[in-house]
Amino acid sequence: MKTDIALGEIDVNSCEITIKEGNKQAMVVTLLHEIIHGILYQAGYNSHNENEIDALAYGLYSVLKNNSELVKLITKK
Repeated sequence: MKTDIALGEIDVNSCEITIKEGNKQAMVVTLLHEIIHGILYQAGYNSHNENEIDALAYGLYSVLKNNSELVKLITKK
């Protein structure tokens, strides 16, 4: 099953995400959007509200972009 949006898609069967070329912010937000779809599908939620997914993707983008110390904490080995 594939979930399509304007700039990207996820194939939940192969766990592959495809993102169309664009500006960096749009590509990152689209990647986060598709990752959220994948997480929800893997958790058994097969129907998603695109507006809610967009809100989560933009929210995560903002949190990660504006909190470099959080990103360091998460990625620290």
